[in-house]
Amino acid sequence: MSLHYFLSCKRNYINIIQKLEYIIETLDDVNYMTICEFQDNYDKIMNSKNNKSFFTEKIKHFQDLINNCNNELDQLCCHNFIDDVIDLTPERSQSITYCTICEYTKT
Repeated sequence: MSLHYFLSCKRNYINIIQKLEYIIETLDDVNYMTICEFQDNYDKIMNSKNNKSFFTEKIKHFQDLINNCNNELDQLCCHNFIDDVIDLTPERSQSITYCTICEYTKT
């Protein structure tokens, strides 16, 4: 498969993970609001944590897929590393080295 295929997959998997994390946050908000409103249904609400674990498992699955993509990208990419400086805060910055093609960051 091509470098562009794995780059596209990786970006899509990251996007999916972000959406799954948003779903988990929303579930937490709904559970909290429901607990506040309906104290007597607390047991039913706490059982809904199974929904949260489903999404957490999906996140782990997509993280594994990202790791697979990273492994393939590492083998396929003819890295073009550049040094750059990123701003962490207005007063602080950090130097990084990354590939302009696959976005691999040297540590």
